[in-house]
Amino acid sequence: MDVPGAERAFIGATVGDGDTDFYSLEVTDASEVVSIFCGSRTAGSGVVDLQAALTDSTGTTVIEMATETATDGIAIQEASVSAAGTYLLRLTKGSQDAEVTGNWARCGVVVGPPAPTP
Repeated sequence: MDVPGAERAFIGATVGDGDTDFYSLEVTDASEVVSIFCGSRTAGSGVVDLQAALTDSTGTTVIEMATETATDGIAIQEASVSAAGTYLLRLTKGSQDAEVTGNWARCGVVVGPPAPTP
Protein backbone atom coordinates (compact mmCIF):
# COMPACT_ATOMS: atom_id res chain seq x y z
CA MET A 1 0.00 0.00 0.00
CA ASP A 2 1.28 3.46 -0.86
CA VAL A 3 1.35 5.83 2.10
CA PRO A 4 1.42 9.51 1.11
CA GLY A 5 4.27 11.41 2.79
CA ALA A 6 6.34 8.30 3.57
CA GLU A 7 10.08 8.25 2.89
CA ARG A 8 11.60 5.00 1.59
CA ALA A 9 15.14 3.64 1.40
CA PHE A 10 16.74 0.41 0.27
CA ILE A 11 19.91 -0.97 1.85
CA GLY A 12 22.26 -3.55 0.39
CA ALA A 13 24.52 -4.70 3.23
CA THR A 14 27.47 -7.03 3.51
CA VAL A 15 27.21 -8.76 6.89
CA GLY A 16 30.58 -10.26 7.77
CA ASP A 17 31.38 -12.50 10.71
CA GLY A 18 31.39 -10.46 13.91
CA ASP A 19 30.02 -7.36 12.15
CA THR A 20 27.49 -5.02 13.63
CA ASP A 21 26.30 -2.57 10.99
CA PHE A 22 24.34 0.60 11.76
CA TYR A 23 22.22 2.72 9.39
CA SER A 24 20.85 6.11 10.42
CA LEU A 25 17.14 6.94 10.02
CA GLU A 26 15.61 10.40 10.44
CA VAL A 27 12.12 10.73 11.89
CA THR A 28 10.67 14.22 11.51
CA ASP A 29 7.54 13.87 13.65
CA ALA A 30 6.74 11.83 16.76
CA SER A 31 3.54 10.57 15.09
CA GLU A 32 5.57 8.81 12.37
CA VAL A 33 6.26 5.07 12.40
CA VAL A 34 9.17 3.00 11.08
CA SER A 35 8.81 -0.21 9.08
CA ILE A 36 11.78 -2.45 8.24
CA PHE A 37 11.74 -5.45 5.90
CA CYS A 38 14.91 -7.53 5.36
CA GLY A 39 15.89 -10.72 3.63
CA SER A 40 19.15 -12.63 3.39
CA ARG A 41 18.90 -16.39 3.85
CA THR A 42 15.33 -16.36 2.54
CA ALA A 43 16.66 -14.77 -0.67
CA GLY A 44 19.67 -17.07 -1.20
CA SER A 45 22.39 -15.56 1.00
CA GLY A 46 24.40 -17.67 3.41
CA VAL A 47 23.65 -15.37 6.36
CA VAL A 48 21.97 -17.37 9.12
CA ASP A 49 19.78 -15.66 11.74
CA LEU A 50 20.02 -12.11 10.41
CA GLN A 51 18.78 -9.78 13.15
CA ALA A 52 17.44 -6.27 12.58
CA ALA A 53 16.88 -3.92 15.50
CA LEU A 54 15.42 -0.42 15.48
CA THR A 55 17.25 1.46 18.25
CA ASP A 56 17.59 4.96 19.66
CA SER A 57 20.37 7.22 18.37
CA THR A 58 22.95 5.65 20.71
CA GLY A 59 22.27 2.10 19.51
CA THR A 60 21.68 0.89 23.06
CA THR A 61 17.91 1.10 23.58
CA VAL A 62 16.03 -1.34 21.35
CA ILE A 63 12.61 -0.16 20.21
CA GLU A 64 11.77 -3.29 18.24
CA MET A 65 13.75 -6.18 16.73
CA ALA A 66 13.23 -9.31 14.67
CA THR A 67 15.30 -12.27 13.47
CA GLU A 68 15.04 -13.89 10.06
CA THR A 69 14.31 -17.62 10.00
CA ALA A 70 15.03 -20.14 7.25
CA THR A 71 11.57 -19.47 5.79
CA ASP A 72 10.51 -15.98 6.96
CA GLY A 73 12.23 -12.66 6.33
CA ILE A 74 12.25 -9.80 8.80
CA ALA A 75 9.10 -7.66 9.01
CA ILE A 76 9.01 -4.91 11.61
CA GLN A 77 5.78 -3.13 10.83
CA GLU A 78 4.96 0.39 11.95
CA ALA A 79 7.17 0.55 15.04
CA SER A 80 6.31 3.61 17.11
CA VAL A 81 9.07 6.04 18.06
CA SER A 82 8.90 8.41 21.00
CA ALA A 83 9.98 11.64 19.32
CA ALA A 84 11.36 13.19 16.18
CA GLY A 85 15.08 12.60 15.76
CA THR A 86 17.71 10.13 14.69
CA TYR A 87 17.18 6.39 15.08
CA LEU A 88 19.37 3.49 14.00
CA LEU A 89 18.82 0.24 12.16
CA ARG A 90 21.28 -2.32 13.58
CA LEU A 91 22.07 -5.45 11.53
CA THR A 92 23.90 -8.52 12.87
CA LYS A 93 24.02 -12.19 11.95
CA GLY A 94 24.13 -15.37 13.95
CA SER A 95 26.41 -17.37 11.67
CA GLN A 96 27.30 -18.20 8.07
CA ASP A 97 26.08 -21.24 6.16
CA ALA A 98 29.19 -23.31 5.33
CA GLU A 99 27.72 -24.25 1.93
CA VAL A 100 26.78 -20.70 0.78
CA THR A 101 29.44 -17.99 0.47
CA GLY A 102 27.11 -14.99 0.01
CA ASN A 103 27.05 -12.78 3.10
CA TRP A 104 24.66 -10.07 1.98
CA ALA A 105 21.33 -8.77 3.20
CA ARG A 106 18.77 -6.48 1.57
CA CYS A 107 16.49 -4.23 3.56
CA GLY A 108 13.70 -1.82 2.76
CA VAL A 109 12.91 0.94 5.25
CA VAL A 110 9.80 3.16 5.35
CA VAL A 111 9.46 6.18 7.65
CA GLY A 112 6.25 8.16 7.68
CA PRO A 113 2.67 8.29 8.86
CA PRO A 114 0.90 5.05 9.72
CA ALA A 115 -0.92 3.37 6.84
CA PRO A 116 -4.61 4.27 6.69
CA THR A 117 -6.94 1.56 7.89
CA PRO A 118 -9.23 0.20 5.17
